[in-house]
Amino acid sequence: MNKAKEITLQLSKIIVEIAIIMIVWEVGMLISKYTHLPIPGSVVGMVLMFALLYFKIIKLSHITEVSNFVLKHLAFFFIPASVGIMASLHYLEGSYLKIFSLIFISSFMVTAITGYTVQKYVNKKDKE
Repeated sequence: MNKAKEITLQLSKIIVEIAIIMIVWEVGMLISKYTHLPIPGSVVGMVLMFALLYFKIIKLSHITEVSNFVLKHLAFFFIPASVGIMASLHYLEGSYLKIFSLIFISSFMVTAITGYTVQKYVNKKDKE
């Protein structure tokens, strides 16, 4: 296969992967909007994507390349949020103790729940 054809096929695969992810995201946004859920549409989209992958409606291989790219460059996506927080520090004055308490408590909860879940999974795998 010649080089141009390989590049075209690779580019086509990436475009299809992006389209799958964007369609699931958009469906999540629409579900959130029209059902008036108090959950952001992007979160609904992530749950929907998880369900589609879990029930093998979408195979992991259908989104692997784009997903790996996003995970590899994940820190880049936090830059706008970080800049926004730095630009709004004056709104946070007087709330630092509350904020750091929430960060500590939520981090502890995430760690504890993740540890519990992994432990249950490992124990289940050992029994099999």
